[in-house]
Amino acid sequence: MTNTDYIPRTNAEFVVWLNNVVNKVPNHAATLGITNDQITQLQNDLQESTAKLNELNGLKATLQSLTQIKNEVFRKARKHARDIGILSKRSEAFTDAIGEDLGIIPPKPPLAKGDDEIKPEFVATVLTDGIRIDWTKDRYSGVVIQSRRGAETENATLDKDTQPPYEDKRKNLAPNVPEARYYRIRYLDGDVEIGNWSDEVRVVCLI
Repeated sequence: MTNTDYIPRTNAEFVVWLNNVVNKVPNHAATLGITNDQITQLQNDLQESTAKLNELNGLKATLQSLTQIKNEVFRKARKHARDIGILSKRSEAFTDAIGEDLGIIPPKPPLAKGDDEIKPEFVATVLTDGIRIDWTKDRYSGVVIQSRRGAETENATLDKDTQPPYEDKRKNLAPNVPEARYYRIRYLDGDVEIGNWSDEVRVVCLI
């Protein structure tokens, strides 16, 4: 004999299982102390569950049919629109201005930020033995990393890094005292700093 609870997981399996319970439980009701009200409730549950499952299956079939119809409608619409675009571009009177007005010329990609405007982003993660600086290399040679901590009021160059991540292994200025540190980075093209400084990132560490 086992007290392990068992009920099928899927709705379809549950309805089949519940139907068996409803049909068989009256045979054991008196022995198990199951009331007529409880049996009636199970019968009502079976009817509702079966009805909703059938309703859902019907909706799924309808949705599948509607999806197929929708796909065919869009396929034809795209073909007709593409035919108009091809016909227009073959015309001797066609110009880029007309194409842009009709929207049948692919949009021009946005201009990439110039090196003078680039602003790096990074994440500073506090580790047990240091601070890890995760930055994105992109097409640049590396970054220069600046930091300040404790009572310092100005950022000082900490290092240059050519391959992320960078780890700051410096110990706290005051042992066993939490220390606030601020970091910022700037891209390098070779040895030349370019673009803007990143936003400052603050961490508190105990190293």
